[in-house]
Amino acid sequence: MMFDYHDVSIGLERFVRRNVTFNRTSQIELLEDLLSMLNSGVKLYDAFTFFVRAFEGGQKDVSNLAIKALSSGKSFTTYWDGWFSPEVISVIRIGEERSILVNTLPRVIEFLKSGSSGLGLFLKKLAYPGLILMISFFMADQMSSTAYPILFDLKPDISEWPTLSANIYLYWEFVLEHIVLILSIFIGIILFIRYVLSNYTGEYRSALDGLPIFRQYRLINASIFMQMFGLLLRDVAPMSAIEMMERHSSIYMRSHYRKMLAQLSKGATQGSRYLKSGLLDATQFSRLSVLSGANDFEDAISLMGEQTLIKTTKKLEQASTVVGAIGLLVSGVHLVTVLLGVMLTAQTI
Repeated sequence: MMFDYHDVSIGLERFVRRNVTFNRTSQIELLEDLLSMLNSGVKLYDAFTFFVRAFEGGQKDVSNLAIKALSSGKSFTTYWDGWFSPEVISVIRIGEERSILVNTLPRVIEFLKSGSSGLGLFLKKLAYPGLILMISFFMADQMSSTAYPILFDLKPDISEWPTLSANIYLYWEFVLEHIVLILSIFIGIILFIRYVLSNYTGEYRSALDGLPIFRQYRLINASIFMQMFGLLLRDVAPMSAIEMMERHSSIYMRSHYRKMLAQLSKGATQGSRYLKSGLLDATQFSRLSVLSGANDFEDAISLMGEQTLIKTTKKLEQASTVVGAIGLLVSGVHLVTVLLGVMLTAQTI
């Protein structure tokens, strides 16, 4: 069989557009523009026709697919499989079918935005301190190859250097010598935490969910679940809604969905008993009970999801700001020590 390079190149281009150029930020931008158009009274077809002219890359491709579907009298998300997650497409379709897109799109946008919360928010806050730290490493390397050889020529015995200056020199020599190992360990820890967050469901998971990062991860997932579940309940039964989300979820969330489905299969359909999988805590169930007394259940759980997301995101932002400030202080101290070590030694010569 002949190897078709043309088909491979087309497939590679499609993969890049779907997974690189049409990332979460691009998805949010497209949906926010669509919401703005709809709120201004613009029809779906006209909105996507404009997007084809205004956008490039994945956003343009998605808009063309929407026009193709609308021209055939189908849902504009008909050909969006693989571009958006199934949960997002499902919620958008519900909004389109019930003519409430202007109400459902904000939920979808918040859902997409919440995906950058958690560990990613901490990493974002540490980006600037990390840049300063990289500059410190570069400067230390330059000092090690230029300034320190001169100092050793003038004063070869390091024991005669000021204690602080000698310690700074030894510290940076150790760091520079093991920089690859240090960075590998740091990246490995981050990747390990991310893997455990979304994949580990063993006997110690409930204990881990009480720890800071794990607790926030659970709350974020709980808020997303409640918002999506509330929207899906307007169109399908609880079991069908959970099955839909279970098919396209992380291993962590899948374990919760399966517990919920097991409860439903046993006939636990009254109230919110079937939601007792460990994802929601006692306080959330208590609040949900109060909200359900004044609203329909699907509205109550959606509202509960919104409240949980707002509170969790606010706490995460506060915690990440503190972590970012500590990171900035640490990186700043490293930058100062690079120059301080050389200056203190030079003053004694």
